[in-house]
Amino acid sequence: MMPPEPLLITNDVLWIRKFSLNDAAFVLALVNDPDWLKNIGDRDVHDLSQARKFIENGPLSTYQEKGFGLYVFGTQNTPAGMVGLLQRDYLCKPDLGYAILPEFRNKGLTYQACALLLDFESRRMEIDSVYAMVSPDNHASVGVLKKLGFIEKQMIDNDGTKSRLFEVRL
Repeated sequence: MMPPEPLLITNDVLWIRKFSLNDAAFVLALVNDPDWLKNIGDRDVHDLSQARKFIENGPLSTYQEKGFGLYVFGTQNTPAGMVGLLQRDYLCKPDLGYAILPEFRNKGLTYQACALLLDFESRRMEIDSVYAMVSPDNHASVGVLKKLGFIEKQMIDNDGTKSRLFEVRL
């Protein structure tokens, strides 16, 4: 079975598509995962209604405003995580964001989703480099970035939140 929304990208293992309001249960689980809360932060999403608002005000809004954003990725008919580019006010380039549910970790899916997304967006948007920001102690995420060819540039502080800033040439 294929996912309900049209695919952006697919390979033999996974698919990537835009979010829809039907993804509320998936979002609720993802943003309340302990690793999300530790490394990304609490988004105050604690029920399906708040999850739908998160989708409306986040991914769906940025598709309209920017033409890109965060997407769902998964295997077969099951969402596993999110991946996409964000344009933060304090960065001059888009940055890669991603998260994955615990039961799908350590299978190479995050790496594959990021690699597919970067290839797709670099051609579509005609960009030659992308940033990624990581919590200082998020070693798993740093491993994914290094495997993708990202190089650490510096530590940044955004309103008291420190992050490691990485960059990759596409």
